[in-house]
Amino acid sequence: GGLINTAMDTASIVGGLWLIYSINVKLATATLIILPLYWFMFRNLNPRVKTASARVQSQIAKISGNVQERMAGIALVKTYAAEGREAETFRADTEEHYGRVLYQSNISQLVSACSETLVHLGQTIVIGYGGYLAIFSHKIVNGQSVPELTPGQVVTFMGYLAVMYLPVRRFAEINVVWQTSVAAIERVYEVFDIMPKIVEKADAPKNKPTHGEVRFEHVGFDYQDDSDESRTRLEEHTGLAENTPPSRPVLDDIDFVVAPGERVALVGPSGSGKTTLASLLPRLFDVKSGAIVIDGLDVRDYRLKCLRKGIGIVQQDSLLFTGTIGENIAYGRPTATPAQIIEAAKAANAHDFISALPDGYASRVGERGVNVSGGQRQRISIARAILKDPRILILDEATSALDSQSESLVQQALERLMENRTCLIIAHRLSTVRNADRIVVMDHGRVAEMGNHDELLAHGGLYAKLVRQQFGGYVETLKSA
Repeated sequence: GGLINTAMDTASIVGGLWLIYSINVKLATATLIILPLYWFMFRNLNPRVKTASARVQSQIAKISGNVQERMAGIALVKTYAAEGREAETFRADTEEHYGRVLYQSNISQLVSACSETLVHLGQTIVIGYGGYLAIFSHKIVNGQSVPELTPGQVVTFMGYLAVMYLPVRRFAEINVVWQTSVAAIERVYEVFDIMPKIVEKADAPKNKPTHGEVRFEHVGFDYQDDSDESRTRLEEHTGLAENTPPSRPVLDDIDFVVAPGERVALVGPSGSGKTTLASLLPRLFDVKSGAIVIDGLDVRDYRLKCLRKGIGIVQQDSLLFTGTIGENIAYGRPTATPAQIIEAAKAANAHDFISALPDGYASRVGERGVNVSGGQRQRISIARAILKDPRILILDEATSALDSQSESLVQQALERLMENRTCLIIAHRLSTVRNADRIVVMDHGRVAEMGNHDELLAHGGLYAKLVRQQFGGYVETLKSA
């Protein structure tokens, strides 16, 4: 519809120009003096309209994001009695939005006002100059002096000009809508134009890890990132952010091998790089130096889908999607049969509590799994990993947030899950890591020491210090146990 109207308006302007030039060339040319003024107006006001529209949209994005985040954390807001503070923040944000909308409206109305002024200026030129041509200017026709224009021609000219200026008025209005739309579409294309930093090679093989040998070869990493993904900011329409200053390495010269089927625990103080190291395995990030090799192939040489199909992750805060329990268990293997889903749930010690629910596996878990307890959510997550059947398993604090009874059930499920799989276990609890084949102790992004539980206790290094901090004077008892 807009294209049709634009085409019709363009035809009206062309037809109007032909008609007024057929009446009088001088007067028609005089009326076109407003066209450069139109160009000057659009050239100066269009960027302001576009910027104002972008600022309005960025504020809407900010308000929407804040509201969504606060609603998701409404329990926290209530327990901290922060309703008044959040309401004041929302009021301040909406007032800022109101101010930006008002400014955008003012700029848009200024464009319309300038357009109307120029239209009336054109009409004034016709009345003034047309009147002059009709009264004071004469030309010789057949030996007689006659006015260049008759009063009737001036009136006709005014009528044709009105027909021509109507589309011009609409073009001014369309221009405002156009600039607003361009500002919106540019924000959309800021996302569409992002080039993902993690990409796969065109000739990458289509096989996934099958043996499970993992080699960390002098791995280095930091979170300084100058990719398109990190620079794009949509809350404020500021374009590309400036490069961040150099950051210290999060991982530095990590070098060890995990044999197929081996259980390796990663321990160390908070911030030592344990979770970051595990995140490099499925290429959530890429190493900055060195390499991670799985089954003799650099992870950067795998197809992403194939690599990630061979790796399972069970996290401390397991996320469940809105839907049924069965759908969440089958998330990593959508083609699984009901029997396979039930078998995975049994292995994860989840079948009993699922069966006790009114709708069984068709029970809905609610947003982020709010309808089930933390231990139940964790066992559903383990069932999901069991059904996926990965060759390499990453356990990231999988039992740290559970009570003793839930931890026991989850620990039994994890033992079944870890059978015959290469496992990287991130944990602080001694009960989780002491039975690992090997313990890698990390400190400030480096491997501080390595060995089994008894060897590290006897060594008296950082691991022994961490054990003393957790269990006080019972180190010797634990050691003998």
